[in-house]
Amino acid sequence: MIGLMVSMFPGVKYAPLFYRSLEIDKIKALNESRENYNSVMILSVTSVIDLKWWIKNVESSFKWISHGEPLLSLYSDASTVHTMS
Repeated sequence: MIGLMVSMFPGVKYAPLFYRSLEIDKIKALNESRENYNSVMILSVTSVIDLKWWIKNVESSFKWISHGEPLLSLYSDASTVHTMS
């Protein structure tokens, strides 16, 4: 589930704010179960709230690709040929 959430970061504006508690709960559960991925874990209240946010918002969420015209452009030359002028 966490991997799916992270994969949505580029398209869901507030996604990074609503997954960390699940990550913390997962780490805690793995430590307590000696890294047994088949063990049962208990979600914190914060994780439940975050999951409810995803259920409510994921279908209508978006993230702008463009933020307007750039104010500054940088150019560089990565070639190894040096010219003297």
